[in-house]
Amino acid sequence: MMPCAKNGGRSVSWSDICDFEVRQALRHAFERLVPTRPKVFGRGFMSTASAKGREILSKDHTREFLAFTTAVSSQPGALFDLLTTTLEANRKQQKASTTILSIQNARASQDLRTRRRQCSREEYRRAQHATCTLEHEKTLVHELSAMNRSIKDFLALEATGMSQFWSEIPSINTDCEPTAYRDRQWSRQIQPNDVRDLAQLAIAVPYCDTVVVEKFWKRAIIETGLGQRYRTQVICDLAELLPHLESERKPKW
Repeated sequence: MMPCAKNGGRSVSWSDICDFEVRQALRHAFERLVPTRPKVFGRGFMSTASAKGREILSKDHTREFLAFTTAVSSQPGALFDLLTTTLEANRKQQKASTTILSIQNARASQDLRTRRRQCSREEYRRAQHATCTLEHEKTLVHELSAMNRSIKDFLALEATGMSQFWSEIPSINTDCEPTAYRDRQWSRQIQPNDVRDLAQLAIAVPYCDTVVVEKFWKRAIIETGLGQRYRTQVICDLAELLPHLESERKPKW
């Protein structure tokens, strides 16, 4: 999968993007503030790691080394942050661990979709959004507290309101909808790489002009309406990418 970012945007941790989106969505839901869409989430090496990852890096490396790494990777056109990491010596072990986790995730996802097979589309979607509420409970509590509210206020939205809330968060919606689409393609086994593909789609589709994906994910993006909703071109052939890189397009938001 290859995303084509808008306005020079760089890779950034999904957790950082999602926290930003949740904060914006809560302000919209409870204070009616119109969400703003940043042109760039982050630049350079350190922005590609989550907050927890940055904390670990800070413990393992000196401030001077991290400053140097960040400066090098932030240079215009630099590929440093895409080609290497400060954990290069452990890349093989890291890849093996990731492969094992991906296989475990695929098995768990296969089991879950089997148990949800009799659910309607709406029931399935609400189950996904209930899971989102649990996974992001800490962020919800923190942000609601800053607004002098509590998690009870959020739960008062009830099933319909909470589903609407999560559906309006770009990266969450772009994770949930292709996942639901995939889980209903019963002739296709869930693949270990799906978890990484979905994580990349969640960021790429809402915030990039063009994404290059496998044919299956192109169908998923088009048939769920995500491509149209976020004004994202979806292609499967790298040869089709050049015209998109050369042409000027209107901002996504």
